[in-house]
Amino acid sequence: MQIYDFIGIGFGPANLSVAVALSEKNMLNDNAKIMFVESKADFVWHGGMLIPEAEMQISFFKDLVTLRNPTSPFTFINYLAENDRLESFANLKHFFPRRVEYNDYLKWAAKKFKNYVKYGTKVIKIEPVVAEGSDVVEYLALHLQNISTQEKEIIYAKDISLATGISKIIPEYMRANPDIKISHSDDFLRSLETDFTQRNSDYKFVVVGSGQSAAEITLHLADEYPNAKVDLYFRNYALKPADETEFVNEIFDSDTVETFLTFDDDFREAVLENHRNTNYSVVDPKLISILYERLYYQKLIGSEQIQLHRFHELQGIDSHSKKAIFEELVDNKTVSFEFDGLFLATGYEIIATDIVKNFEEYLVYDVEDRLVLDTNYRVKTVNDDFKPKIFIQGASEHSHGMSETLLSLLAYRSGKIVARLIDSA
Repeated sequence: MQIYDFIGIGFGPANLSVAVALSEKNMLNDNAKIMFVESKADFVWHGGMLIPEAEMQISFFKDLVTLRNPTSPFTFINYLAENDRLESFANLKHFFPRRVEYNDYLKWAAKKFKNYVKYGTKVIKIEPVVAEGSDVVEYLALHLQNISTQEKEIIYAKDISLATGISKIIPEYMRANPDIKISHSDDFLRSLETDFTQRNSDYKFVVVGSGQSAAEITLHLADEYPNAKVDLYFRNYALKPADETEFVNEIFDSDTVETFLTFDDDFREAVLENHRNTNYSVVDPKLISILYERLYYQKLIGSEQIQLHRFHELQGIDSHSKKAIFEELVDNKTVSFEFDGLFLATGYEIIATDIVKNFEEYLVYDVEDRLVLDTNYRVKTVNDDFKPKIFIQGASEHSHGMSETLLSLLAYRSGKIVARLIDSA
């Protein structure tokens, strides 16, 4: 039986940051019984939205490690230095690298841990392993499947970190129409490469959403397809700006997590609701200005390439006429619009805890049936008979605060997780 001390499930930025923290403590050595399992064939971060002109919305200081250990060789600054771009980046005079560069930084870091990652493999099931003759759960059995060969195997872990990320939200009626060119923002660029190869064609594009991705997709389509028509539909009156002001931005600080954990559930929910405009259904103010200016100059030259449609909610697809069906919210009237390609910038849902749904008898849940985590992101257990430590990343916004699904506190969270592993080693 092959038993690992620690297995990270998912190898995106969250568990990559854990790998960095493990390396700081010299835990990734030749004798290490540590592994990460990733379903993708290689490391990539939001590959479908690596639009060349798109910028990050967080400072490069909030990378994998800097806010915990600024002298680490895994900082974004050191990445720039190793790639001979440090002075040139300094000359740019801003804190927000382009998304393609940040993805390259993450890939640069991930390559240094390639010997500890099993790519192209998914975890299909996790089961508790009970010690013979007792009720004590000693290990966790991870059922793996190679995505390419379909070969299966079982490995065992003393502790695990779940960082399987988020799943794109696609209505069921969309999934039922595979012949119609509909894609989620997560697949945006891949869809363009396969389905819309004629750059000078007069395609009709429909974009649905009111957040950052919707605005980025709208502008990119207009730039890349000069003869296309791009219609953006959203439920509200206007695209709303993200609140990125200094005092509000402190909600993503590590100290705020510590404070947030002391609040009762109702007060936490009130804080989250009051500051949803930092992250949800909002657009970077600079991007709003760019889009507004584009629409203004369209009026000047008599173009209608980009059109915004407020108070519209997508209701379905007419697969025969290839039309998107919307409800006009002002008068509850149903309208339909033809399209060649439809792009859903409709967000994501958290799936990180789904794989441990069969652990109810061992783990602690709150009144909303959500797993309860301690300050170190470890799931609390019903009693001490459950020995494995299960850490969950990206699924505790309700208890740990607004930064939980974002990149802001990667360094803080991974440091807490590895410190907990060391304390109990």
